[in-house]
Amino acid sequence: AAVRWTNPSGVRVVVETLATGAEIQIYHFGDNDAASHQGTEEPTPECIVLEGTDYLPALQMLFRKHPQFLHAGDLPKMPGVDNGELVEGLMSHGLLEAKTSAPSTKKRKRSS
Repeated sequence: AAVRWTNPSGVRVVVETLATGAEIQIYHFGDNDAASHQGTEEPTPECIVLEGTDYLPALQMLFRKHPQFLHAGDLPKMPGVDNGELVEGLMSHGLLEAKTSAPSTKKRKRSS
């Protein structure tokens, strides 16, 4: 399946540098129900924390290519990183929507 941000304006990605290393913080309103947006108080953002910065190129591409749907295999991949795991995690929070019929945009190598 191909994916894209459900609502990119409701997602903010921050890279935080800590004494123990860097981490990616993804702030979002994906888990808030409709009632939390209708009250007098601002809804509280949720935060997903990813150790390191290995997923940053994939997250940036999702923003850059929106509203285009992308396959996890089309996202930039760092060594030892599973973009499928990233996609599943973001989908579980309602941050990505899927489309099953989109063809891959990755260029295929020609065989000689």
